[in-house]
Amino acid sequence: MGLVLGAGGTSGGFFIRGAMAALNERTGWSPPMCSMMIGTSVGALNAARIEATPVAVPDDTFAALELLAVELGVPTRSVADRLLHRPREIAGRLLGRLAPAGKHTPDYEVATAPFHPEVRVVSCRRSDGARRITVLARAEEPSKELYASAAIPGFSPPVEIDGDHYVDGAVWSTTNADLVDPESFDLLIVIAPMVPLSGGSLLKRAHRASLLAEISPWRNAGKPVVYLTPTPEAIGNKDDHEAFGTDARRQILGRV
Repeated sequence: MGLVLGAGGTSGGFFIRGAMAALNERTGWSPPMCSMMIGTSVGALNAARIEATPVAVPDDTFAALELLAVELGVPTRSVADRLLHRPREIAGRLLGRLAPAGKHTPDYEVATAPFHPEVRVVSCRRSDGARRITVLARAEEPSKELYASAAIPGFSPPVEIDGDHYVDGAVWSTTNADLVDPESFDLLIVIAPMVPLSGGSLLKRAHRASLLAEISPWRNAGKPVVYLTPTPEAIGNKDDHEAFGTDARRQILGRV
C-alpha cells in the first residue's frame, strides 16, 4: 500500500489525523502498514511522526480498505480538470520562485529519529521549482527537510540545504501522489486537506485537477484508491480545526 498525506496548514493536520484515526477504527489499518509514504508540507510533518517499525497488512484490513475505496469513490476527471492541471503547475513554480522570502521563521518542533524507513518528504528548489524528494530516515538533517517541505512562499523563509534554497512542496503539488506508482503497489490511500471534494474556488479546483491527474494511472489500472478530501462545508469552516478533523471521520465512519 501507498500513503499520500497532502498539504493544508494547521487545519489540514487535524484533517489528516482525524482521517487516520477513523481508518484505523473502521478497518484496523495503521500508517506503518504502508510500504511507501509521501508527505507534503503539513503532510510531511505528520508523516514524520509515523511509527518507525513497519507492520504487515492483515488480509481483512486490506479487504476492508478495498470496500471503503468503492464506497467513497473518486471524482470523475472533467474537461475543466484537464484544462486547469497545466496552469496550476506553471503558477505553482512561479509562486515558489517569485514570492518574497517570508519572515516567519519556524519555531515549532518537528519529529526526530527514528523515522519509518519508507517516509519521503517533498520540497521544491526555489530557483527553478525542481522537486526534492527525501527519504527522511536517510537525511543528514531531517529537521531541515521538514521545515523546507512546509516553507510556504511569502510566509516562511526558504530553507538552505546543500547550498540551494527550498520551499514548500505544495509549489509542485499539494499532494505529489504521482510518486506512488500503481505498477508497484496494490492500493493507495490519499488524504488531501487542500482539495475540495466538490466545487470550491478556482485555486481549490486547480488543486483537485492536479490530484486527479496524479491518480489517473491508478484508475486506468483498475486499482483501488481510498480518496479522502474535505467536503465544501468543512472547507468553509476550516478555521474550526476540531470540526475540520471531524469531517474526515464522518466520511469514513458515517458519524462523529
